[in-house]
Amino acid sequence: MPTQDTIVHRKIRHDPKFYPFFKNALGAIDGTHISAKIPLVDQPRYRNRKGETSQNVMGCVDFDMIVRSVVIG
Repeated sequence: MPTQDTIVHRKIRHDPKFYPFFKNALGAIDGTHISAKIPLVDQPRYRNRKGETSQNVMGCVDFDMIVRSVVIG
C-alpha cells in the first residue's frame, strides 16, 4: 500500500501532462458492473439500477498494470 513517502511512478513523474494531477496521489480505485447470467430465482439480488443483472466489481491496478486487489460484491 502506498504511503506519503512513496515515490511517484516514473511514468507520471516524467510526463508533464499527468504529473500536475497525480503528484500527490497515493492511488486510485474504480469499480464497474459486469454483466452476469443469473438463475431466475436469484436475479432480484443481482438487479442493478438500470434493471440488468450484473455483479459489482472493484479493482486496483498499479501503474505497471499489476492487479493489486479485486473485490466482488
